[in-house]
Amino acid sequence: MSAQDRFRFVAGAGPSNDLAEGAAEGRKASPAADPRDLLASVASVPLEAIPALLGNLEQLKAALWARLNEPRSTQSGVSRGEADESHFYLKPEEAARVLGVSIRWLYRHHRQLPFARKLSRKTLRFSESGLRRWQATRKA
Repeated sequence: MSAQDRFRFVAGAGPSNDLAEGAAEGRKASPAADPRDLLASVASVPLEAIPALLGNLEQLKAALWARLNEPRSTQSGVSRGEADESHFYLKPEEAARVLGVSIRWLYRHHRQLPFARKLSRKTLRFSESGLRRWQATRKA
């Protein structure tokens, strides 16, 4: 595949009109579209093809970042995305009741609690599932 063919492939005129969609679906990238080969032949890209090429490269970049930031599978075999569907955050009053401590204690110790999330300067929430896991380790 020539350098211009590789650029056309990345720009969307090749086998797949949406390279980012193909990457998101898990299709393997063509080994001929090696970025080092593409960089070496940038000068041969026609000026009118550059805007489409840049747009498709941004789509590919976004799809790759999304793929990279997907939650990893947990030890139980359930992905974190599936586990987050039933994930709730408790208000300090609710977390204090579950833990049997005062609200003031929670605010003083929230930095040491792995299930505490500070959403803003004045808003503190506690992961219910994280709290339960933490409680289970403390009882053992």
